[in-house]
Amino acid sequence: GLKGSRSLDQVREDLESSEKELKSQLKAKESNASLIMSLNEQAGECERQLREHREIVSTAKGNAIELKTRLKEKEKLEGENSTIDKKRHELARALTEAESALEDVKLDSDRQSRKMQKAVEELE
Repeated sequence: GLKGSRSLDQVREDLESSEKELKSQLKAKESNASLIMSLNEQAGECERQLREHREIVSTAKGNAIELKTRLKEKEKLEGENSTIDKKRHELARALTEAESALEDVKLDSDRQSRKMQKAVEELE
């Protein structure tokens, strides 16, 4: 009877230990499930940040292209301005030369008219 009852105790112990094991496996499964959920949330957050980052990068690229275009336009305008300046200087120089030539002509014509005046006076 003693032997039999001891094997019953053994069975009870086995049962209890397998119950404990089952519970701990269940707990592990639950904690795995919650770990997986939290990992999925983190992955989702990473994807969101990646999308944001890509948007920022593409915006920055767009801005860079726009700035390059504006810079080229500015350089072109500056080039045109310097050409205009050069032409303005050339015109100013030509104008000055023309004015001094005109002055020479005037002086010459004054000299001529004085000469003619003298000649007329001598004739009278």
